[in-house]
Amino acid sequence: MNFKYYKRHLAPIAKKLLKEYPCLMVSGPRQVGKSTMIIEQVINNDWNTITLDDFDQKELAVTNPKLFFEKNKCPIFIDELQHAPNLMPNIKIIIDQTKQKPGQFILTGSQMFKFNERIKERLSTRTAVLHLRSLSNSEIQERENFPFVIDMHHFASISRYSQIKQTKNLENILRGSLPDIVNGKRKDLTIFYSSYIEETLYGDINENILKIKDVNKFNNFLKATAIRSGQLVNVHNIAENAEIDDDTAIVWLHALESMGIIFYLHPFSAKLTKKLLKKPKLYFYDTGLLCHLLNIDNVDKLMGHKNLGNIFETWCISEISKSYLNSGKNPHIYYLTNAINQEKIDVVIDNGNGLYLAEIKFATRFSKSDVTGFSLLEGHKILGKAIICPSDTISATPFDKDIFIIPNSLI
Repeated sequence: MNFKYYKRHLAPIAKKLLKEYPCLMVSGPRQVGKSTMIIEQVINNDWNTITLDDFDQKELAVTNPKLFFEKNKCPIFIDELQHAPNLMPNIKIIIDQTKQKPGQFILTGSQMFKFNERIKERLSTRTAVLHLRSLSNSEIQERENFPFVIDMHHFASISRYSQIKQTKNLENILRGSLPDIVNGKRKDLTIFYSSYIEETLYGDINENILKIKDVNKFNNFLKATAIRSGQLVNVHNIAENAEIDDDTAIVWLHALESMGIIFYLHPFSAKLTKKLLKKPKLYFYDTGLLCHLLNIDNVDKLMGHKNLGNIFETWCISEISKSYLNSGKNPHIYYLTNAINQEKIDVVIDNGNGLYLAEIKFATRFSKSDVTGFSLLEGHKILGKAIICPSDTISATPFDKDIFIIPNSLI
């Protein structure tokens, strides 16, 4: 059976960079579609394609990298490079011998912690690095990607995508956006995500970082981390819940971040007289995995869950972040909270010319009290203000015509 392939927004950027750089590196978790994107949208039949998940290829690459490249000529696409990071010096030699000719190597990897430093040391000026995550909302809707800003002309042009029932909205959050889930190849969410955790998360960390002696503690750590998605990071509480020490929790959190499973939102560095919270907030990239870890397996459970607001915020922040990553840009996304009275701004986007501010609410009715945090940045150049929510229409708020209500389906 043929399953639908959703075109990735990152592919045209990858093709453009191959005309400028000798080497392109695409990082991202397993099963987000890195190799599929490269094969379907980026390379042609002139390229050699090698996966180091293949034992024989991996063995040759590890034991005799020179012979590996004698057998596999450029241009070459090497998938799962983390299995043989020792190839880096040879890649550098080939690039330098060919006077840094563009378009020689494409490398993908799902365990960036293993060779991030090697890329910086060996290939820093020779390699363009892109980051692919699970399918974005705009990719699933098959519409053009734009880095998220509060631009009402843009939202009006795509307003037809806001006509989505709340049940479908929640179902999308519950299922997540890994390609095999979205295209219907894998239907049982419990089996899929249980296997994903065992084979991808536990397997990769156990193989490449440290030997996890107690699987139950690692599972408890994942659940303790999931409970705190959308909240300030508290390493000690996570460690305490998982019955591990703080240092182990830090190592495991770093592993999840390096694998593209979680990410952090840091506080906006504003020169304000007010006392602000300074800890980062933690988010999962994929809400399907998040819901599985929280034992949420249907829409009714999701709707009634005490963490629904944080899960919805996680989905929105993840989609905003992906809109920038899929444009080949670093997301300059922050939050802001007054430590004294808890006035807050969920999203502060700094585009270099000014700021976009947004509150994220799982609600459809609002009052002025919902956006009092916007006053924290009075005096700054504000380009747009909005409330992101599960509405099905775009409109101005009844209490301020300059603050807009944006359906989350339009991110």
